[in-house]
Amino acid sequence: MRFLHAADLHLGLSVTRFGVKNGEIQEARFTSLRKLIEASKQHRVDSLLIAGDLFDDNHVDFGTARRTLELFESADAPVYVIPGNHDPWTADSVYQRPPWSTCADGPVRVLHRHEPVPIADGILYPCPLFAKNSLDDPARWIPPRKPGDTTIRIGLAHGSFHDRATLHPDDHLIDRHTVDAKGLDYLALGHWHRYYEAVDQAGIVRTVYPGAHEPWGFHEAPDVSVGWSAYSNAARELFTGDGMGRALLVTIDRAGAAPTIEPINTASLQWRDETRTLQSRDDLDRLINDLDRRDDKHNQVLRLHLVGTLPAEEMLRLDTLDATRSGHQGGILSHYRWFELDTSRLYAEPTDDELHELAGEGVVRAVYDRLKAEANSPDLAVRDLAQQSLLLLYRFAKEARR
Repeated sequence: MRFLHAADLHLGLSVTRFGVKNGEIQEARFTSLRKLIEASKQHRVDSLLIAGDLFDDNHVDFGTARRTLELFESADAPVYVIPGNHDPWTADSVYQRPPWSTCADGPVRVLHRHEPVPIADGILYPCPLFAKNSLDDPARWIPPRKPGDTTIRIGLAHGSFHDRATLHPDDHLIDRHTVDAKGLDYLALGHWHRYYEAVDQAGIVRTVYPGAHEPWGFHEAPDVSVGWSAYSNAARELFTGDGMGRALLVTIDRAGAAPTIEPINTASLQWRDETRTLQSRDDLDRLINDLDRRDDKHNQVLRLHLVGTLPAEEMLRLDTLDATRSGHQGGILSHYRWFELDTSRLYAEPTDDELHELAGEGVVRAVYDRLKAEANSPDLAVRDLAQQSLLLLYRFAKEARR
């Protein structure tokens, strides 16, 4: 048996941070879905398993719902979807109205009942959700393997794997012993937006979250809001992702065999939150060259923080990065999908008068006087170190006064 395991596509996701680029950020999720479909064809899988949260909520528009269904129908293998906590099987479910309500017997199936489903060389046990939050274990209904059963058994569920005490009890907690208790060969999970795996009693990885198929946040800066929130009280890091977008290609030779799990990159955009320290013209040159020569700039979402001090004339060259600083258009960063340039901690190199005034009195003045003396040292190493230290003193003093 070979299948693709994906989850948390959150199609119809709304983001608000990116201004005129909001639509492009949202469209990237469909670009990644097309990559997922192409991967299924390339690897000739038996099926695609979507472990919940295909849609960001049950109120997505008809166009989004239809477009998604048509893309899945273009796959060469059957697609099995379970409702998650963002798109649960409720009276107002997106799956209970056209076009999804008309595809019950087609190649794309929404599994909303606790019923085993025969798939290629095995049985699939779907664990759909019926509410945003619940105290129930969605996988509890799966019957244990009977003695002598040599069928490949796959669980498909959405919720939090209960392996830590910090999880909220209404977050669809899934017993961490499910694989062993039910005799499953693989438990395909959704809900957490980063890759996570757990082993069974024999030490074999059989329980896996693939993470989201397309990132939509800065994993280096999880506190930066993009205008989206999870319907969960679980730890934030579980939903900020790991900067990757992936599905999992899973191959199982026979019941009891260890699954072969291969990550498949499906991401469209790269999200980066970077900090660069600048102290000289050479530092700025390297930064400009790096940003200009990067491949695939159009698919990068970049927050760039510049810290340090530069000669005053070099500060003007920041327009090379972002021409809007001087009221113009263009610059290297304009070739990125979206960017944010933070220069709040980058200062022009101070004059002696500025340093003297900023030092004030007391300890800072004593440090300043000592460094000024050493900046005139005949020892080149001492002189350079003192000059760099004066710039740091300036920077710290400026930030302390903000």
